[in-house]
Amino acid sequence: MPGEAPLPYDHLPEVATFTVESDEIADGQEIPLAHTAGSGVGRPGDNVSPSLRWSGAPEGTKSFV
Repeated sequence: MPGEAPLPYDHLPEVATFTVESDEIADGQEIPLAHTAGSGVGRPGDNVSPSLRWSGAPEGTKSFV
C-alpha cells in the first residue's frame, strides 16, 4: 500500500500577507448590526461601512478589491 497522499497546500508557493484592522469589528466576534445589511426578512441592519486600516501590503499593491 503506498504512503499517504501529499497535502496539496505543501506544494503551493508562499504568498504575501497584509493586515486589516477596524475599530468597529473585532477578530472572532460577530459583526455589529450597524455594519450588516438587513436580509429583508425581519433582520435589521444599518449597512454602515466600518472604518478599515490596511498595513503591510506587499510591494507593488495598487488596490484592494
